[in-house]
Formats: sequence, structure tokens, C-alpha cells
Amino acid sequence: MQFFNPDSNATLVQQIQAYLNNVFGATVLTDAPNYQTMPTIDSKNPPSRTNKTTKPKYTQE
Repeated sequence: MQFFNPDSNATLVQQIQAYLNNVFGATVLTDAPNYQTMPTIDSKNPPSRTNKTTKPKYTQE
């Protein structure tokens, strides 16, 4: 299925916005189901591990 229409009068940004709103149902942040459980401030702690390889961490083979 193709979502970008090069012949449309809408700009690329407008088409992306329409896609996000119509297909994914993008909405207001406060309407997210996990909004109440999100931290109010960032912990500022760096990640405990850094992946410096091409193999992803925390995956199962």
C-alpha cells in the first residue's frame, strides 16, 4: 500500500501528518494510556550499557 502521493496538492509534511493522524490515530500526549505512569522529570542517569557492536543487545536468537 502506498501512502505518499507525488501528484497530491498536499506537501510531504501534510501527507505524513495525515498518515499519522488517520492510520496511527496520533493524538494528544495526555491521552496516551501510560501518561499517568510517565516520570515527570528525566533521571539524567546515563544508560547502564552502551552497545558498540553491530549485534543488538537484549535480544533472543
